[in-house]
Amino acid sequence: MDESIASGGERGKNKCFWASEEDKALVAALSELVTNPHWKCEKGFRNGYMTRLEDVIGKAIPGCGLKALPRIDSRLKTLVTKFRAIVQMLNTSGFEWDDEKNMIYVERKIYDEYCKVYPNCKNLYGHAFPHLNELLEIYGKDYATGKSTDGLIIGNMEKYAPVQVMVDSSDDDADTIASGNGT
Repeated sequence: MDESIASGGERGKNKCFWASEEDKALVAALSELVTNPHWKCEKGFRNGYMTRLEDVIGKAIPGCGLKALPRIDSRLKTLVTKFRAIVQMLNTSGFEWDDEKNMIYVERKIYDEYCKVYPNCKNLYGHAFPHLNELLEIYGKDYATGKSTDGLIIGNMEKYAPVQVMVDSSDDDADTIASGNGT
């Protein structure tokens, strides 16, 4: 009898812990599908892509036995949720990405305050997320938060260089422009 059926329908009893090799295979399979116009569409993937993911992962890891529903679907939702939370944090002042450790870099106090407002970002502090770059390639445009996600990590490096902005608060210029007489 299948373990997930035998353990009952209680929440949290059917947990499947994914190995890093399985995560890599899932992300690689998604990368393959995103480049194939048969599977990729404007708002995501076409119907049946989960079955295709199951096939590709099965070939990459023979004998793994991961099924599209519920295992691959559940893991994909988890990865995408973490990805979206990380992108959201990186678009916030004070958060940076550590390429060596593949994790968010921020002071713990700032992170804790942020999680009070955005609880979906909990449990990401100090945990590596090695698939950020690949998921940016796959979902970057779909999960944009109003800013371009292309080069998000490189763009985040601008925080290291101090930038000084000078603002002239002269009311004369504002009045001229507001009245339409400015040239």
